[in-house]
Amino acid sequence: MERVSGSMFLPSAQQVQCNGLTFPVLRWGPVSGRPVLLLHGFPQEPLTWAPVAEELAREGFHVIAPSQRGYCSGNQPAQPGGYNFGHFVQDVVA
Repeated sequence: MERVSGSMFLPSAQQVQCNGLTFPVLRWGPVSGRPVLLLHGFPQEPLTWAPVAEELAREGFHVIAPSQRGYCSGNQPAQPGGYNFGHFVQDVVA
């Protein structure tokens, strides 16, 4: 977690591998905080949540916002059938 002027929190970035794909993940707030998972819609991205995530981080929550399946080169399934609700749920649970 990084503080800048106005006590705004900047996200940290990491890569998470699951279900044979690599997902970029943004995190805000203390790791010891209660986790909150924020999932973007189509055609958005994890940074869509930045204003909400910053507020939650200020309140002590650990905010996690992954890039969902198909939104970057590392997490695009090879088969067209790899994009269904069941797969999205499996990714989030993993």
